[in-house]
Amino acid sequence: MSESPPPVEAAPTKKQFLQVQAPLLSLMDTDPPAAIAGARSLSGRHPHWQRLRASVLCDAGNAAKDSAAVDEAIAIFEELHAAAPEDPKITYNLANAIANRADLDGPKAPDWFLRTGAARRRARALYGEASSSSSGSADLRFASQAMTNLGNRLDAGYRWIEAFECYREALDLFPENGVASGSAAVVLARVGASALLGNRRHLLDVAARLAHHAKTHGNVVAELAGTAGVARFAKLASRRDDLAAVQLGPDATEYQRFVAEHRLSLSPVLEGLGGDPKRWDDARIESLTESFGVGATVPPIFAMFNVMKADYLVARALLFQGLQGLERVGPAADTGLYDDTLDFAVYGVTTSRLVLAQRSALDVLDKIAVALNEHLGGGMKAKDVSFHKLWRMSPRQPAWKPKLAEAIKAGNHALVALSEIAADLTDGSQEDARPGLLHAEKQTRHAGTHRFIVMHDMAMGDSRPSDAIEHVRLSAFQKTVMRTMRLARAALLHFLEVFGCAERARSRDGKLSGVMLVHPHHVIRGEE
Repeated sequence: MSESPPPVEAAPTKKQFLQVQAPLLSLMDTDPPAAIAGARSLSGRHPHWQRLRASVLCDAGNAAKDSAAVDEAIAIFEELHAAAPEDPKITYNLANAIANRADLDGPKAPDWFLRTGAARRRARALYGEASSSSSGSADLRFASQAMTNLGNRLDAGYRWIEAFECYREALDLFPENGVASGSAAVVLARVGASALLGNRRHLLDVAARLAHHAKTHGNVVAELAGTAGVARFAKLASRRDDLAAVQLGPDATEYQRFVAEHRLSLSPVLEGLGGDPKRWDDARIESLTESFGVGATVPPIFAMFNVMKADYLVARALLFQGLQGLERVGPAADTGLYDDTLDFAVYGVTTSRLVLAQRSALDVLDKIAVALNEHLGGGMKAKDVSFHKLWRMSPRQPAWKPKLAEAIKAGNHALVALSEIAADLTDGSQEDARPGLLHAEKQTRHAGTHRFIVMHDMAMGDSRPSDAIEHVRLSAFQKTVMRTMRLARAALLHFLEVFGCAERARSRDGKLSGVMLVHPHHVIRGEE
């Protein structure tokens, strides 16, 4: 005789659940070890009890610095996630548990970023998944919370520009999210105070307005981040004003307004454009120290950055043109005659501009790697360098390459930020088979380079299958290109931070030094 299957455990009633949950939540605030013991003593195995058990083990374990408790939480959430991968709240809780466990894994010395890299990379991907899989107005608040946590985790890897974008997106989803505005204010206050990229006054002004928003919505902060969050934001300098305070003036072009609205200026500003009224993409290498022995020629890194900047600006212009549509570019903009494939596909220069914009923007990252390898003396041949290969001794070895380790140990956190971007672009095949947060951007670039991307506007249509063609919705692809453009901008600004960090860290040994002035290219050429 075959054995009967075990009886299915009934779900607890709401009253039963709250009677158990309330004392555990109270203990989490007053006695985390007792909360952990209480969670472990729960007898029910229904998913409702499992979620409560894991949530308490995660949060109380983090508060008590109990790694074993957080490990138990991860194991439970992994099981729940495998059973219901479409549930964004389970995905979010798993991300929290993995991120908390990484935080408990020793001090955040340079090797910590590589030792915990795979776990934190997965947590970021899960936060992104949780925020994007929520739909409908009822879920926007939760999606905003997940996006805020993603921003926090990006900032923990010194990726403050991407973190700011997450906080702004969180506010778009849930305008009363004071945790998002307060977290953004904390980041900008810190970055503004460091003045690595200049524009200190601008950054602190934006931070003050965000801080005022956070204080205004203290009830939401208390609900999502507790009294500690309220106290943290209360210390920030604040100023009453509209968060959307960009004023370009009546003479601004449509393109300038597009760049400002989407925060795509290649200038260390977060609102508006750069300071120069004509050449407002004014981010540049401010200073570079070299020995007298290298001669009087301009260091090659200036030429490299000029090329990368121009590549980015061309990609940005292509994005603008691709988003405007044919009717906005001019009647003679597309002279091609295209055959209709009867599947609601869109063909022409508009969609090709979008594909080229995405490819060009992501290609900038490989050039950043080549420039850093040469400038820092990484030892790789230029033709062998890629953004993915630059950082570690080997994909699975948690050790920085020597020159990078030396710079990061000296406090060059911008290199950590760039390396974490590279980690999020991976498909995981060389690490742990889990794709990163930015994997889709890299896959899109590969498809646009080596295969064919066909976009559809009204519907996907009935297309004959082909491994050589990737069919995507036009609206979704437009969002992908915008994300890639912002990523390239962030990487270029971090690239400049590398030099700012290096200049501050260099020793003042009292040796004779001089200054070489590197003049703007248009001035030397006699251009306006």
